[in-house]
Amino acid sequence: MIWNLTGRRSYVTDYTNASRIMLMDLKKHRWDRELLEFFKIPEGILPEIKTSLSSDGLGHLMEADLPAAQINADLGDQQAALFGERCFSEGNTKVTYGTGSFILQNTGKKVVKNGKGLISTCAYGEIDGSCKYALEGSTQVAGELFDWLTSKLQMFKSLKDIKRNFDKDYQSSVHIVPAFNGLFAPYWDDSARGLIIGLSGNSNKKDIVSAAYRAVCMQVDDIVSLLKPIRGDIKVDGGVSRDDDMMQLQADLLERKLLRSEMQEATVFGAALAAGLSSDTWSTEEIKSFYPGGRVFYPKMGDEKVDNIKRDWKKAVERSLHWIS
Repeated sequence: MIWNLTGRRSYVTDYTNASRIMLMDLKKHRWDRELLEFFKIPEGILPEIKTSLSSDGLGHLMEADLPAAQINADLGDQQAALFGERCFSEGNTKVTYGTGSFILQNTGKKVVKNGKGLISTCAYGEIDGSCKYALEGSTQVAGELFDWLTSKLQMFKSLKDIKRNFDKDYQSSVHIVPAFNGLFAPYWDDSARGLIIGLSGNSNKKDIVSAAYRAVCMQVDDIVSLLKPIRGDIKVDGGVSRDDDMMQLQADLLERKLLRSEMQEATVFGAALAAGLSSDTWSTEEIKSFYPGGRVFYPKMGDEKVDNIKRDWKKAVERSLHWIS
């Protein structure tokens, strides 16, 4: 994108996007020569790696309506959301709910080797060239599960129809594991397949909806439970997070407070904040004050009920693993 926006004058990328390609040395912020040799990739065909927030700029736009406008920041999708949620301190954590769910935690200036199924990545490169790192875990299915119930199974007419069938007080033993094309973090099993389990002759639409809500939340819990100590409230954003019942259930199952910002477009917002900070338009303290409000969701569910849900979820996931031999 930068190559084209600058009229093919600036062939660069930043720490976050380079680390996403999985060919960058995270500590040295350069292409890993051992990996390039292994995959037989000439280093000369790859863009120059620069820090994410650049006061010098990553190039200038060549658009007639924006003459010589400077590109001051470059961030990958989820790293931009982390920045947009102002997760600047070690331990700050955010969850973005879209088609899938994406969890990132700021780990400060050190690469953390989790060893439990989470990925170390660059959170963002600072103006001085140093790097903040993150632990990341993602799920393949979140909002997509509700599309599947409406468009594929045609069990419900719309998302509103699904919502009408959700009852927070309804007791259900049904679980859905949406491993449609395997499971991502922390299982990393591409042979896993989806299942609906716990059905009885009395099961109905409420059971399916309840199971779908829990599936989205429990996949997030699987990842958050592996993170190092979390500092502050967990920040949530994305389309699915607009569902109050979903966020209340998520707070219950995580057993932690969630903060849903008034600004829901965290990725775009984060890119704008990074550019403004790099160009000295705003200070760090100023951007921390933008959209200070939001809704806080407090855990309310009893420990015994939470424990039962987590126990049965684990049993369901175990049955979905290694399905394709």
